[in-house]
Amino acid sequence: AMIRRYTTAICASLLLALTISHALLAQQLPFETYSVKAGLAGSNVNAILQDRQGYLWFGTMNGLSRFDGIEFDSFGTDDGMAGDRIKAIMQDRLGRLWFGGDGLTLYDSRSFKIMGADIGLNLCFINSMLEDRNGNIWIGTYEQGVFV
Repeated sequence: AMIRRYTTAICASLLLALTISHALLAQQLPFETYSVKAGLAGSNVNAILQDRQGYLWFGTMNGLSRFDGIEFDSFGTDDGMAGDRIKAIMQDRLGRLWFGGDGLTLYDSRSFKIMGADIGLNLCFINSMLEDRNGNIWIGTYEQGVFV
């Protein structure tokens, strides 16, 4: 009788665990899709950053997009960017935004400025960026090494 009670309790526990795990797996996650139709600059998104003001920035192969939670604003070479392909986004300690891809662009919340042309960064494809604790900006490039 004691073994039957344990067996029944174990079977009931297993059945409950399976029911709960099945219910958790069946839940739909609340994903929403944003595409070019919604105003995103391109469907190939390489980098995402949320800035200190709360805007979301998306680097795509067709330009840069800023999302305020409602709508997208998109930017490209016509707006002063070095190029339309954006691979990396970084915000520095001063709050400025850096965009890398086809060259390097700095945004100071008012305007875009192409940076690094004097050292050849305009001819590089930028893959990554990092600001170290001393405030140096490290820039990783495709086949051109690292710039500081």
